[in-house]
Amino acid sequence: NDFGTFKVAAKDVILNDINAIDLGASTVSGNLNVTAAGAITDSGVLSVTGTTTLAAGASNNITLDSANDFTGAVSITNANDVILKNANAIELGTSAITGDFTLTAGGNVTQSGAVTAGGTTDITASGKDVTLDNASNDFATVKVVAKDVTLKDANAIDLGVSAISGDFTLTAGGDVTDSGAITVGGTTDITATSGGGHDVTLNNANDFTGAVTASANNITLNDVNGITLDSLTANTTSGTVKVTSGGKIANGSSNPNITAQTIDLTADTGIDPLNTSATNITAFTNSGDIDIANSNANATTASLTVSADPGNIIFAQTGSGALEVTTATTANGKIDISVAGANLTVAEAEAGGAGKDVTLTTTAGGNIYVDNVTATGDSIIVNSFGDIEESGTDAAADLTASTLALNAATGIGTANAIETAATSIAATTTNDTINLANANAAATTATSLTTGTGDISFSQTGGGALTVT
Repeated sequence: NDFGTFKVAAKDVILNDINAIDLGASTVSGNLNVTAAGAITDSGVLSVTGTTTLAAGASNNITLDSANDFTGAVSITNANDVILKNANAIELGTSAITGDFTLTAGGNVTQSGAVTAGGTTDITASGKDVTLDNASNDFATVKVVAKDVTLKDANAIDLGVSAISGDFTLTAGGDVTDSGAITVGGTTDITATSGGGHDVTLNNANDFTGAVTASANNITLNDVNGITLDSLTANTTSGTVKVTSGGKIANGSSNPNITAQTIDLTADTGIDPLNTSATNITAFTNSGDIDIANSNANATTASLTVSADPGNIIFAQTGSGALEVTTATTANGKIDISVAGANLTVAEAEAGGAGKDVTLTTTAGGNIYVDNVTATGDSIIVNSFGDIEESGTDAAADLTASTLALNAATGIGTANAIETAATSIAATTTNDTINLANANAAATTATSLTTGTGDISFSQTGGGALTVT
C-alpha cells in the first residue's frame, strides 16, 4: 500500500505502507498497528483504546505530536527520532529507538516493556510521575520534568537538564553522569551497580532539596545551595566521595552518612554534624562549623579548614583507629579534636580569634603527639590517656598559647622535651616524666607541675622570668 493521509474509525486497525504515512483524525477502539518504510506523522488527533505498535524503520522518524490519547501501551518496534504527545497517562511497551525520544504526557508515564533510546530522551509530565523501572532499559541521555521519577538503566546513563518536584530514584548498571543541571524537590536515591567499578558524577549546577542517598565506586556531588547527605557509600578500599555545596553540608537520618576510603568536602556555610567512616578526610568551609564524627577502625588522616569567621572545628575519631591531623585551621573558632582508643597526632593546628581554644583529647587508650599547635592569646588543653609527646624533632614550638593545661597518665615529653611558648603552664602526669622547654620572652608562671613517680624538667629559654607556684 501507499497512502497519503489515512483516517480511520474502527476496532482493530493494521496498516502497512511502502513509504511514509500521515495519520489523520482517527478513533480506534481496539489495537493500532502501523508499519511504514518512511516517516509516520499525524495531522489529526489519534484516539486508541488498545495497544499501539509503530514501526517506521531504524532510519525514519515518528512524529505524533497532536493531542492524542493512547490508552493502551505504545510500542516503537523501530524508528530513528520519535516524538509522542499524549493528553493523558501513557504506558510504553517494548521500544527500540535509534535516535532521540521526546515524550509529553498529561498523566503518569509508565512502562510494560523495555525501552532503548540511542539519543536524548526528553520526558515532560509536569506534576505527574514517571516510572520507567524496567531493568533492561538502555538510555543515553535523559531529561525529565515531572513529580516523582524512577529510572532504571542496564548500562551507563547521562542526566540532562531536569526538574523533578518530588522524589528521584535511579538505578544504573554503569556510570551516572550529568550534562545538565538537575533540580530535585524531594529525596534523591542513586545506585550505580552491576559488578561495581561504576561512578556517580553529578558535578553540574544541581540543586538537591531533599536528602541524598547514593551508592557507587566513587561519588561526586555538587549543589548550588545546601545539601543533606543521608547515606553515601563508596568503595571502602579505593573509593572517593566528593561533595561541594554552595551552602551547608548537613546530615540525614543514617549513620554513617558517608562511607568511603577518601572523603573530600567543600561547603560555604558549614559542615555539621556528619557521621563518617573513612581513612582520608578533607573538609573545608568558608564559615560555619566543621563537625565530624569518624567511626573508622583504621588509621585516619584529616585536613580541616574554616577559612573565614565564625566557625569551629569539632572532630571525633570514634572507631578506635589512630588519627593524624595534618592541618586544622580556623579564622575565628575553637578546635576540639578527640580520639577514642588510639593515638592522636597533630602536625599543625591553629585556632584564630579571641577566646578560641584548642583542645586535644585521647580516651580509653592512646598517646597525643604535637608539633605546631597554636592558640595565640588563648588556651591549649591537652588531655591524654597515655603520653603527651613531641611529633618530630624540630626546635620550633610545639605548643604556642597564653595558657597551657597538660594532663597525661604516663608522661609529658618522655622522649624529647616538648617545646612550648606560653605565659601560664600547668602540667600533670600520673606516672613518668615532665620535660618542658618554654621559649617565652615574657614573664611565665608554672602554676602546677605534678608527677606521681617521675622527674620534672622545666627550662625557661626565651629570656622571660619564671615563677613556679
